Amino acid sequence: MRRPVNKVKGFTLIELLVVIAIIAILAAILFPVFARAREKGRSSSCQSNLKQIGLAFHQYLTDYDERMPGTWFDATRDGSLTQGDYTWRAALQPYIKNRQIFVCPSDPTRNGFAVTYDPSIDYSDVSPAGSPYSAGYAMNAVHWASGSPTPPAWQPDANFVDPAGTVLVADSTDFEISVASNTHGFLRTGADALRHLEGANYLFADGHVKWLRPTHVLCSSSRCMWSVEDPG
Repeated sequence: MRRPVNKVKGFTLIELLVVIAIIAILAAILFPVFARAREKGRSSSCQSNLKQIGLAFHQYLTDYDERMPGTWFDATRDGSLTQGDYTWRAALQPYIKNRQIFVCPSDPTRNGFAVTYDPSIDYSDVSPAGSPYSAGYAMNAVHWASGSPTPPAWQPDANFVDPAGTVLVADSTDFEISVASNTHGFLRTGADALRHLEGANYLFADGHVKWLRPTHVLCSSSRCMWSVEDPG
């Protein structure tokens, strides 16, 4: 007698299409989760950079009579950022000795800053971008016009009413967050304020770093996180 032959049953076309559809649905669900997780990791690296920058600020304070650096230094005394001048990043570089610290991992083409600015150089081909204005992080220069409220630049450490509530540095594509008006109510907008998952990382004057949404960085007469006088 012949032994019965076991037939191997394959996938039907409909079953194959169902499997493909399930895989597509799972991919649509999981890919944004993976992307968010990667961005969360970059945000954590960014926070680590800012903590190192915060330590450098405090070392600078120790060496310069407990006074913060300016956002930029007019070494040539011509009133504008020109050859021979430099920004706060170059002022902190002796304490960090690593330019990569100033590059946010979520915007790696920014901030190959020049120690001094030379207008005869075409910085556009430098990688990361080498313009002195190109930045991964910006120092707080909001309300830079004379009079209160006052930003941290050039201020003695003793002038900070609430160091834990005063923004010192934040994610940016420029080396300073600069607004001349001395009127409260400043709200930061744009891509810089949304760099990490609808928010940005902020270094405060006491050295701690925190992720905040733009609407959580307050600026009123009773609480302005951009000012050294108003409690943060």
